[in-house]
Parts: sequence; C-alpha cells; structure tokens
Amino acid sequence: MGNKNIQKINKADLLFILQKVEDRGAHDTVRRLLNDFKKIWQFAMVLGICKQDITIGMTAILHTHVVTHHKAVGIQELPNLMQAIADYDKEGDRICAYALQLIALTFVRKSELTLAKWHEFDLDKALWKIPAERMKMRIEHLVPLSKQVIGLLRFVKQTYPSDNYVINNGDPNTPIPDNALMQALYGMGYKGKMTVHGFRAVASTAFNEQEFRVDVIERQLAHAEPNTVRRAYNRAEYMQERTEMMRWWSDYLEKLTPFNKA
Repeated sequence: MGNKNIQKINKADLLFILQKVEDRGAHDTVRRLLNDFKKIWQFAMVLGICKQDITIGMTAILHTHVVTHHKAVGIQELPNLMQAIADYDKEGDRICAYALQLIALTFVRKSELTLAKWHEFDLDKALWKIPAERMKMRIEHLVPLSKQVIGLLRFVKQTYPSDNYVINNGDPNTPIPDNALMQALYGMGYKGKMTVHGFRAVASTAFNEQEFRVDVIERQLAHAEPNTVRRAYNRAEYMQERTEMMRWWSDYLEKLTPFNKA
C-alpha cells in the first residue's frame, strides 16, 4: 500500500493483500499479518486518525487451514523403533540407519542433518553449529554433542570418509536423497506411524515428562523466539541446562539400543 493514507484504505485493499499471501499457502503468515493489521488500526483509532477498525470480521473471510501434525510413536514404542533402526540393513542403505540414530539423538530437522558438513562440527568441544542459512528461522543453532553422538559421528567419518557432507553414501560431495530417511522408516514398517520430524515430538514429550524447563526445551528445539532481536543473540541461552538435557536423552536412548562407536 506504500504511502497511501490510512483513512483511504478499505477492507477490499486489505483483503487483496491477505488473499495474495493465502494463495501462496502461507496460512500462518496470513493470520499473523491480519493480526498486525488489527494492531495498526487499533493504534490509529487511539490517535484519532481512524474512526473504525476496518479489520473487524475479516477473520471469517479467510480459509480455514487444517494443520496436519507429523506422525510420531509414543514413548512406550520407542524401544522397538530404536531397535528397528539399529537392525536396518538394506544393502547400500546402512547410512540411513546411522542418520536416523543421529536424528533421534539430536532431534534436529531432517535437512539440518542430511545437509550437514563436517566443518560445522567441533568434536573436541562437543558442539555442532548449524549455520543460519540452513535453519528454519535463519538463526544459527547450537547443538551440544553427547559422548554417544560424538562416538557415532566418528564411526560415520571412519566408515564414510568425507571432508564435505557428513551423511553421504560413498560420494562425499553428494548428500543422500531428500526422501531417503522417510523411505527407510517405511521399510521398517513405520509408514503412517512415524516420520523423521516425529523424533522432535518424542524428545519433547520425554523432556516434559522429566520436568526439564520449558524454556530450555524450546530453545534446544530451535522454536521461534517472538522477539527477533533477542532471538539473534540467544543461540547459547541455557547452554549448561541444554547440555545436561542432551546428555540425559542420549543415555536414555543408549539404554534402549547401543550405538556404534569409532
């Protein structure tokens, strides 16, 4: 709308913008945008610039978006899942088992692992720095590495030598296919029961049951921080607690199924 006088903006103008965003499938964005519009018009009314809030009733015009949650097994089913991953031995596809174990241990998003490169890891300092450009929220994310993760990473490095992609199938300069981990879970019989993203839900459930602090859990899950400025500087927030939480989780998973160690 540029520099258009707010008094000359009408419902049709706002609806045009909202529908353009909605047509992209950005349903969360369009609702946040409408919320911003509401705040602007309410502020304008307080200042006496506008006599009415033209955003009233616009929520009903937007399409209802049904959120589909990622499938995830319950905590009680985790032992069988971890054993199935450990036993997965499809010829030429063993790297997917190690990748799924790393996903389970770190509960990062799929692409954050499959596109990870060795220069992001400092095994001596037990830390993985995922660069901002590969994060959903475009903020660098720190993952404390437990002894189990470090051992598994060293095993992968030894088995699949590379100075580039960590998760590769023989070619260090080529990551595994985008759907490889999902297909591996299907091969284990978990189609419709578990997704790669589901490990995040399982870990979150376990942490809440163990009464780890919500702020610590959310920070390690790299969920959005409402304050953009604060979000840019809090990548190391609660680091000691996050490290302890990750250590507890790795110990818990190792009791279910031992991990390869280099």
